[in-house]
Amino acid sequence: MFSIEEKRNKFFLLQYGEEVTINNKKLFFDHEEEGRNFLKKVQKHQTKICFEILGLFYFSSKLTNENVKEIIKIILEQLVFDNMLYLSSHDQEVNNIVINNYKNLVKIFETKFKLKFKLQESSIGYQTNIMTRKFETYLKNLDNDSITLFYKLTKLTNSPILTYLFYEKILDDLKFFNVSNFEDKYNEKKWGITDEKIKVKKDLKKTFKILSNFFRLII
Repeated sequence: MFSIEEKRNKFFLLQYGEEVTINNKKLFFDHEEEGRNFLKKVQKHQTKICFEILGLFYFSSKLTNENVKEIIKIILEQLVFDNMLYLSSHDQEVNNIVINNYKNLVKIFETKFKLKFKLQESSIGYQTNIMTRKFETYLKNLDNDSITLFYKLTKLTNSPILTYLFYEKILDDLKFFNVSNFEDKYNEKKWGITDEKIKVKKDLKKTFKILSNFFRLII
């Protein structure tokens, strides 16, 4: 059971009477109304909330207008270097996978936001002269929970394009995960996988699951 308690002019989140701490940081609010609004939200979902999701809700609740502007700027900057817009400089089989299976996904995004991308054949290449105003407007219309999800998924996948397709339910969880990691899966099939890579993959799947569960709670 969550509750709010005032201490030293701050309002701390408690669970069963104990202050909630995530990554060694106590969750607190500067104003009582802010804390009460957060409490109302987590109480609605508390049987489904793990600490990672609680942290996402807290991150969302603390976003200021300036924070949101900065997040949108980061997402737009990442679009210029979106992972979906690169070809391999040495492996034609990878390029065939991109062109035959994933180019149509990029096309959906291009059509929605009236954009035209060019697939890059060099890792140092990037998109130039693209007008992102429609996509920026789309991002500005997201609420704090949704922009939090969009930001976290973009950072995880380096792809605002895939994040958009997942958010709009054009891709389901499995397809989203597989497409965002298709090159790793291809390399595993070709060269095998190390113990270290197995751990990285496991952690990645866990993060994807947390964000997918967060998405289900906010839609």
